[in-house]
Amino acid sequence: MDDFTRAVDAAFEHHGIDGTFDPDGEARAVRLLPTRPDDIVQVGSLDLQSSTALFEIRVSEATGLGKGSILAVGSERFRVQAPPRARDPRRIKYLLNTVQI
Repeated sequence: MDDFTRAVDAAFEHHGIDGTFDPDGEARAVRLLPTRPDDIVQVGSLDLQSSTALFEIRVSEATGLGKGSILAVGSERFRVQAPPRARDPRRIKYLLNTVQI
């Protein structure tokens, strides 16, 4: 395992939150990194608050993950709105765009 992978794993262990992912009827525990709170978007003079939430998940924990997958974090549930995107250069983690349900 290289230094970058160890650093990503350490970030998930120290700063991550527990969640549950159930893509195929077999719920499993995952570690998630929330990346930023809801956005407030301005449309003219109107401010709209989006109910989206962004999470990072390790690719190794995301088998079966796709659009429509459900994540549970505590008592909150989120649905993945788009296919996961790997934004880091080594493709170790995905960014999930979710909406609270």
